[in-house]
Amino acid sequence: MCRFGLLKNIFLVMLLFIPLAGLAQSSCDKLFADGVKLQQTMTIAAQNRAIAMFEKAKVCYDSSERKNICDQQIKTSLTIIKNLKSSSNEGKEKAKKNTEMNPDDSLSIESLPKKEVRNDIKLAFNNNHLVFKAKGGEFKKVKVECNYDDWRVTDVPEWLTVSRNDDDDLVVETSENTMEEERAGVIKVECGDKEISLIINQKKYSKLERLKMKIIK
Repeated sequence: MCRFGLLKNIFLVMLLFIPLAGLAQSSCDKLFADGVKLQQTMTIAAQNRAIAMFEKAKVCYDSSERKNICDQQIKTSLTIIKNLKSSSNEGKEKAKKNTEMNPDDSLSIESLPKKEVRNDIKLAFNNNHLVFKAKGGEFKKVKVECNYDDWRVTDVPEWLTVSRNDDDDLVVETSENTMEEERAGVIKVECGDKEISLIINQKKYSKLERLKMKIIK
């Protein structure tokens, strides 16, 4: 009887800990999901808050795979911050030059020393943020606006396929997102010494969608 009572107590303790483990996991996922939502807001403050969420999620997760995903998201947010600061500085510099310009400067432009052609690179996307569904196989295009033809793609996440068409569009295709979290990445394009980044977010399957997929299989 004593042995039976001991086993019964152990079983009861296990029942208590199982839901607690599930609760801990869901709280980690919530931290990660909150980070992804914040990451989609293109401001430095939002990216810093997203990083804080990903760092908390990383501490919360037990799986090394999930911790690595958190690191990837942190890296993405840091890249976004870098690009936002770069864009802000360029805007301030341009405004400063316009403010300091003398009304007579337009008359003496020809007398100014000519700049090297590569110093006048104009490089931008017509849209710097794309969101894809979880299913994969979805194509989206982004126009690369550049005054030179030799721009190139230098960095692509492994779950994306990127190509360039004849209209100078960047064609982006995603693979299926089988993870339980949304994912994000950055595609980098450069021309000369100028670099721009395209932020990619891919949604996850909902619980209902996952259930339907299991039933079909």
